[in-house]
Amino acid sequence: MKRIAPYFAASILTLLILSSCKKDPVKKDDGPQEPPASSALRGPVTLYLTDYYPDSFYHRYAQITVTSDTNNLYLHFNSLNDFTFKKLKIVVGSFAHVKAAIYPYSNPPLSDVGPSTSDYQREYTTDQPSTNDFTISRSGLGSNPVYIYAWAYLEKYHADGTLGDWHPSWVYTKEQMNSDAATSYFGYSF
Repeated sequence: MKRIAPYFAASILTLLILSSCKKDPVKKDDGPQEPPASSALRGPVTLYLTDYYPDSFYHRYAQITVTSDTNNLYLHFNSLNDFTFKKLKIVVGSFAHVKAAIYPYSNPPLSDVGPSTSDYQREYTTDQPSTNDFTISRSGLGSNPVYIYAWAYLEKYHADGTLGDWHPSWVYTKEQMNSDAATSYFGYSF
């Protein structure tokens, strides 16, 4: 009987110690942290807008060229392969601003409809252009580098005017807010 008492006492003591330990609360996923400023691209820079549907391969449907001067940031969009722009959405500003717009998973998916809120948006019902230009005042951007998310919906028409193909597209980079390639963004340094 004397031998059981020390084991019993040790077991009770172990339970008391374990139950008194404070557990750290489960930390909420806040997404990625801002990349170092040195990873931002310096202009002029040209990147492709891509889409991975319907065959899970990345195809290029447009380009964005980013330049700047002392007063403005310039975004020039150029469609490829006879596509035209139906809709464009741009989010530009601080990392926190872009992250708030594109980090959370959304339904319908970001890849299909673009961000639910954007700083600049254009939509065309007729005479869809093959190029688009945006001039954004640097004074309103506040940060350097700025972060840019660009999304476009492009369409291609047959010679008889019927719709032949369409693709939502985004700038594809290795900088992504989550595991969805459609959350690709990039930093741009003035």
